[in-house]
Amino acid sequence: MPYVHPKYRSKEIQHRISSMVISGNREGALELAREAVKELPDDIMIALLYAEMLFLNHEDESVLDALQTARLINPRHPMYFRMVFLASLRAKAFKAAHGALHEALLHRLPWPILKDLRRMITEKALRDEKGQWPEEENTDPAWTRLLPPIWTSLKKPCSLKLV
Repeated sequence: MPYVHPKYRSKEIQHRISSMVISGNREGALELAREAVKELPDDIMIALLYAEMLFLNHEDESVLDALQTARLINPRHPMYFRMVFLASLRAKAFKAAHGALHEALLHRLPWPILKDLRRMITEKALRDEKGQWPEEENTDPAWTRLLPPIWTSLKKPCSLKLV
């Protein structure tokens, strides 16, 4: 087999996984992503794609592990914060979801994606006038540890004004 630069191999795998998801083969996409993580262990996009495939297949316990691995590769990638947001919101780790959205904004996640995340947080994770979350919050510290250290030290969530 001829040598293929890891950057091009990564793009090829990303396209194959996307095609599988579009065609409805989520299990196959997850398996390919699982193999790709082993083949390209230092590729942040492959690590995030693996986390997303776990998320899409509702393997929620494994998503946290995959995100912890992605954090070791590049904890400042804007798409990393997108995935942390989505997984935190599903896990009802609202403080982590708010932190991930804030970090995504700071790390310049593209506006169309931010707009979608903003809609989700408005629908599912805003406090009411009494300061209560819409549901009981998951306080597992593993979720906030996915964020920069400032978020693990906050006792009260900060307010985030989204323009």
